[in-house]
Amino acid sequence: MTESPVNLTCQKCGASPAAKVKFQSLQGLVLMHTIRTVKGTFCRDCGLSIKDQMTSYTLKRGWYSLGGLIGTPIFLLQNEIRAGKLNKLPAPVR
Repeated sequence: MTESPVNLTCQKCGASPAAKVKFQSLQGLVLMHTIRTVKGTFCRDCGLSIKDQMTSYTLKRGWYSLGGLIGTPIFLLQNEIRAGKLNKLPAPVR
C-alpha cells in the first residue's frame, strides 16, 4: 500500500505534504565518473532545492568524461521527471 503525500513529512524540515523522491548528480573524471544519489522524503520546497543543487553540480562537472558526455543529459532529464512528483504538491505546511 502506497502512503499518501499528506501523511508523509519532510525529513529535512518536517513540513507536509511530502513525497518520496531520488535525485542524482554526475561528475566526469576524464577516464571515469562518479554518481551521487540523494534519496528521501521531502516537501516541495526542500525537494526542489535538492534537485537544483544536484542539477547545478551535474551541469558544472558532468561533462569531463566519455561516460559523462553521454550520462549528463540523461541525469538532467531524470531529475526533471522525478521533480514532477514534487511540483504536484501544494505549498508545505510547517
